[in-house]
This record gives sequence, C-alpha cells and structure tokens, in this order.
Amino acid sequence: GCTAGGLSFNSKTFTKMLQSCPYQCDRHKVILEAEERYKKEL
Repeated sequence: GCTAGGLSFNSKTFTKMLQSCPYQCDRHKVILEAEERYKKEL
C-alpha cells in the first residue's frame, strides 16, 4: 500500500499525502514522527 515513492521529502503535499494514506509503511511513520519532533523544536 506504499505509493509515495519518489516525492520530495520537503514537500508539504508529501506530508499531507502520508497523513491521509490508509496504508502507511514504517518508513512513512518514522518520517512523520521526525517531522512532528522537528516542528516542536522550532
């Protein structure tokens, strides 16, 4: 169910797509968790 292959990791649409994806792979979950920590540190 992982369909977010070659998109930019800096793209807001990439993040939105990951959050709306019903089949998030482990890599995506790690990315989302890292982004959340990054936002909290700002």
